[in-house]
Amino acid sequence: MVKKIVVNQTPPGQAPQEIRDAWIGCEIPLATESDLAVDRPSDVRDGNQNEGGYRVLRMSAIVALRENGKQWQLIIGIVCR
Repeated sequence: MVKKIVVNQTPPGQAPQEIRDAWIGCEIPLATESDLAVDRPSDVRDGNQNEGGYRVLRMSAIVALRENGKQWQLIIGIVCR
C-alpha cells in the first residue's frame, strides 16, 4: 500500500500565495527509498521553510495537482522559471 499525504492547509514557502493555495486538497504519494534512489531530489535548498516536510516526487506532485483540477500548467510554468 502506497502511503500518501493530503494537503489540508496552505503549505509554507516562498512561492506566491496562489501557488501555495493550489496544493490544498491534493493527495500526493510519498516517495519510497527506491523512488529516491532513481529520481534523487535536488540538494539545493532555499532556506529551511520546508524542513520537516514530506518527500514526494515532482511528477507525482504534478499529477496530484492535475487530478485535483488545478491549473497545473500555470503553476508549473511559474515554479520552473
